[in-house]
Amino acid sequence: MKALIIATFGSTHRDALERDLKPVCDHIKNLVPEWETALAFTSRMVIRRIESRDGEKFMDEIEAIDYFISKGYKKEDIYIQPLHLIPGIEYEKLSKHVRDGVHVGEPLFAHKEDILHFAEKAEDVFRGPAIFVGHGSRHEADEMYISLDEELKSRGLAMAVSTLEGELTEEPVFDLFERKGWRELNLYPLLLLAGDHAKNDIAAEKDSYREELEGRGFKVHTSLDGLGTYPFIQKMYGEKLVKLIGESDHA
Repeated sequence: MKALIIATFGSTHRDALERDLKPVCDHIKNLVPEWETALAFTSRMVIRRIESRDGEKFMDEIEAIDYFISKGYKKEDIYIQPLHLIPGIEYEKLSKHVRDGVHVGEPLFAHKEDILHFAEKAEDVFRGPAIFVGHGSRHEADEMYISLDEELKSRGLAMAVSTLEGELTEEPVFDLFERKGWRELNLYPLLLLAGDHAKNDIAAEKDSYREELEGRGFKVHTSLDGLGTYPFIQKMYGEKLVKLIGESDHA
């Protein structure tokens, strides 16, 4: 008897939960149809806002673990598959439970191989010229965004990565596109869920990436699809869970 917690930062935007989160959750659940599953948000702020607004209470990762323990599961029978992009601050809320016997999978970008796989798919899945806008982090795992940016450029793709709060700020990316003459471009959220950041910081008409680019004379096409909508991303997360199960079976 095993249990699976699918853990994400979460979002207060219902459309993002339905459009971006549900497909990847469904894909993962289908890999272990006999397991009991639960969804957990690692953002307490998101949990509080949804409960205050809608009266619905989502579990955090600690509550989800306790929920399964209350149902008779042992910690070593509980698996967590994160839907975070990097092994940063939010991911560490999950990984610390490994010491208690809970099995915790990898985020999307955990190794160089993950970066290579995303870059390989990017040329076929996304339309260039393109800027991928991620959240970024003060955590050392922010280097994953830098690695992805370098890999896209090394392949000669008209694509780059920028972050809202990381080292890859927007100004160098905008300057690059101007130098290259890429005057028409696509903005993609490098986010699992295209919620608040995607709508307000990336695609909004004011105070956003879109506004600044249009102010520089670029023609901008925006996407409000989070990464969870893309089948190859769903498959990547599924493979993380399969890897986790295999490692635990041979431990």
